[in-house]
Amino acid sequence: MKCNVCLSSEIDEVLALPDYPLNSIYLTKAEAQKADRYRPRDFTFYICRSCGHFQAVSGVKLDELYNDEYNYNTQNPGVQGRITFFLSQLSKIEHIRFGRVIDIGCYDLSLLKAVKQRIKADHYIGIDPSIPGKLLNNEDGILCFKDYADNVDIPYFNKELPDLVISDQTFEHIPTINSTLGNIAGKVSDNSIFAINVPSMEVLIEKLNFHNLIHEHVNYYSIYTLSKLFELNDLSLMGFTLNYVSTCGFLFGLFVKNGRAPEIKLGPNTLSKDYFLEKYDLFKLLLEHTNRTIRELKNEKIVGFGASDITTNLAYFMDSDLSYLSNILDDTGYKQGKYFPFLKPEIISQNGMADLGDANCLITSPQAARYIYARINTLNFKKIINPIGLLS
Repeated sequence: MKCNVCLSSEIDEVLALPDYPLNSIYLTKAEAQKADRYRPRDFTFYICRSCGHFQAVSGVKLDELYNDEYNYNTQNPGVQGRITFFLSQLSKIEHIRFGRVIDIGCYDLSLLKAVKQRIKADHYIGIDPSIPGKLLNNEDGILCFKDYADNVDIPYFNKELPDLVISDQTFEHIPTINSTLGNIAGKVSDNSIFAINVPSMEVLIEKLNFHNLIHEHVNYYSIYTLSKLFELNDLSLMGFTLNYVSTCGFLFGLFVKNGRAPEIKLGPNTLSKDYFLEKYDLFKLLLEHTNRTIRELKNEKIVGFGASDITTNLAYFMDSDLSYLSNILDDTGYKQGKYFPFLKPEIISQNGMADLGDANCLITSPQAARYIYARINTLNFKKIINPIGLLS
């Protein structure tokens, strides 16, 4: 095995998670009873001793994830908030006229359409193997390629104008990211800019969001390792932002293809295997305390709150099928009446429910606790249990 970023063979195992659940799956009751296709798979986490990059090996194959059945929903508040954050980071380059805006991992064009309203360019191009077929008709002046970026001969090259390459929540999915980035960088003009948003390893560890380790993500970047990746492909760091207020935490970086030294100088990488495991042990200790608290409630009613795409992982780390929950409350339309694979409670809306003053609440999406406390407090629960409530 080699590091996905620096290609070093100095790789150490950090954490092995056997039979780890899949994510972002919401099933009807009938589908949930035939959920074998969603069976858990092994997941192993590693660190590169050379550059400090964290990466994972999943038992799920890429073609099982990215195909015409890919069901990622971009209409939820989390994704829409992320698009707003991405747009806010483009102010530094809004004055530039680009030859092309190229979205790597565009999916349903939500981000690219938003950027098109903010950034001037001659052409707008989306690339993603999972683009819904109905979007391939060059609607809204966007040219789409339903393929991996490595396979696409990107048209309309103009050496007189820089390109803008955008990518939101895609670089963490690509095992061959070093060669893929080099491939893309070779297809754009000098002075082109890359605007990249990925989950932040800094924030994941600090906020104890270890249930955000998921099969789809094979790369877990800090600003140090994301910068290393671009440096190795002759792109330099212009600036970056760590977003702590989002539910899982994001790292946004701006990089430029100009052959100059980076505008931002970083200090030493402070993320290590020991630091990761120290925080992971704290995460597990908090979940043990949560389980003990739940056992002490005995026959009292407990309701879950928040059916997130990673609730199944939280249940895994709690070693539970959540059968002690009467329901999981969530207002999101497409989740109503659905179930997570191999978990017991049904997802329902809290609207119109009777008073919950006799029930206790377990926050089943603790990474979003800062956003849901206000709603929980209106439901008059006896007790509110936040399983990882040190930071929100």
